[in-house]
Amino acid sequence: MTDETRTIPVTPVHFGHSPISFECPVPVDSLGQIERGGEIIPLAERTAKCGAPANFSIGSQLVCEAHLRHACGLMGLDAEDIIRELREG
Repeated sequence: MTDETRTIPVTPVHFGHSPISFECPVPVDSLGQIERGGEIIPLAERTAKCGAPANFSIGSQLVCEAHLRHACGLMGLDAEDIIRELREG
């Protein structure tokens, strides 16, 4: 075993919450899904928009709570903690 140091790049992610709700613009398939069998559905096959109330944001992208939770899961973050902190302000 060696004592190698690895540098892992980190990109800061800003999460936000708005009291005003918009429609979630996340592309989904005709069934409202972004994954099928554990795989992300290609954008070309996601021809509809989610449309659920979106009052969260990841960076400048508005998202609904379900898509915020999905993104947190992909990043290995605790969605419950993030949502609670955002709602508390």
